[in-house]
Amino acid sequence: MKRSYEEAKERDEKWLMRTDFGRVRKALVILLAAFILLNLVDIITTLTALSKAPLFVELNPIASGLFQLRFPGFAAALVFKFVPLIPLSYGVFVSESGKNQIQVRTVKLGILVTLAAADLLYIAIAINNVSTLFAGLG
Repeated sequence: MKRSYEEAKERDEKWLMRTDFGRVRKALVILLAAFILLNLVDIITTLTALSKAPLFVELNPIASGLFQLRFPGFAAALVFKFVPLIPLSYGVFVSESGKNQIQVRTVKLGILVTLAAADLLYIAIAINNVSTLFAGLG
C-alpha cells in the first residue's frame, strides 16, 4: 500500500511540474477578476432592489439580518462578502518558485476550481437578482 501511495505521489508531482502554469496563472487572474465583478453586481442589484422594489426580500439569512442593522450591518455584510478575497488573492498571486513548488501548484489548482465554482454560483445569483429586479420594477 505504501508503494502504491509513493507511485501515485510521484506520478502526480511529475504531472504538476509538467503542467503549463503560465496558462493557469492567467486563468486564475481572470477568474478572480470575474469573482470581484460578480460580487459587485450582486451588491449593486441587491441595493437597487432594496431601495426601488418595496416587496424585495433578501434571501440570504445572514445578510438579511445584518441589513436590519442599517449602515453598520451593511458594512459588516460587505466585510463578510469580501474577506474570502484575502486567501484567494494570496493563492492566485503567490510565487510557485522555490522548494514548495508542488504544494503551491496544488493550492493554485484548488483555487482554480474554487473560483470557477464561485463564479458560476455568482453568475446564477446575478441573473436571479437582475430578473427579480426587472420583475419587481416592471
